[in-house]
Amino acid sequence: MAADSGADRGHKAEEIASWFTPMQALAYASIIVGAKGASNAVWQLLVAGMIQTASTTSSMTPQGRGPTTQREPSYIPGRVWKHFTQHGSDLWEGGYARFDLGNTVHQHFGIKLNPEDVRANLPPLPVQTLTIEHAPTSPAEIKEVAPVAKKGGRPRKDFWDDLWIEVCAHIHEMGIPEQQADIENMMLDWAAKNGHDLSLSSVRPRARKLLQRLRNPRTKT
Repeated sequence: MAADSGADRGHKAEEIASWFTPMQALAYASIIVGAKGASNAVWQLLVAGMIQTASTTSSMTPQGRGPTTQREPSYIPGRVWKHFTQHGSDLWEGGYARFDLGNTVHQHFGIKLNPEDVRANLPPLPVQTLTIEHAPTSPAEIKEVAPVAKKGGRPRKDFWDDLWIEVCAHIHEMGIPEQQADIENMMLDWAAKNGHDLSLSSVRPRARKLLQRLRNPRTKT
């Protein structure tokens, strides 16, 4: 994936700099669909190639070689978002992402989203609500405008059944992974690609237990 300069497609660096950060896009979406569904709404648009994205700087690292860096804005092709890896990425708050394309790893920093695409592909802002100029831009501000969660304990993550099904199917098809990190990355990648928030601290103990069980099958009596 050769770097595609912003200037080559009609956008100047200062124009790209004015685009939404991932957090600003998330804040905008939270006003429309609520904080709970905001990340999934924006993520699905990214994977579908519906939002033009660019980065301030980027690097490309072929397998077994050093990175080649680009220190000017470049576009991120829509097709690579399906190769996004949770490991090495902090899209929403950090604004950087890692894409594993098999023999080459691409990393993009200072990610920006075209605000025209964000607005065009989400429902219109509700009447008498915040304008985008006043949209929240931090997790604390998003919490203020988001619907209040109901009390009564920690919310249940309904996607775990689907995640475990995919993990089991993958292991059945590809065999038992050699490293615990392989299972962790498998779980994090599935969550990211399906628009779910999942941290390494959440998957690590589960991945450890699963690998221990796979390595120590029970003896039939």
